[in-house]
Amino acid sequence: MASDKCLTTGSDGSERDSELSFDDGNIVIVAEEVAFRVHKSLLSRNSIVFRDLFLAPQTLLVDPIDYCPSMRVSDTGFDLRELLRLVYDGME
Repeated sequence: MASDKCLTTGSDGSERDSELSFDDGNIVIVAEEVAFRVHKSLLSRNSIVFRDLFLAPQTLLVDPIDYCPSMRVSDTGFDLRELLRLVYDGME
């Protein structure tokens, strides 16, 4: 899934989202083939779903991307991007 919002990053062929992927992020969440490098603490603080997801057994983690642990979710890249926009930017 290539687009102008993405830069190739993962050895798995995932594309790094350029809008919601931060150099200082400490976890990569991959939805479809879009990788979001984000902040575990911020997501956990603002979302019960993310907090529970990050508390799940470490078996959910897959190969590191950009030296960060990564996990795959079943959401679409579009849906995860919209959710992350709400978490990071709030309602506009």
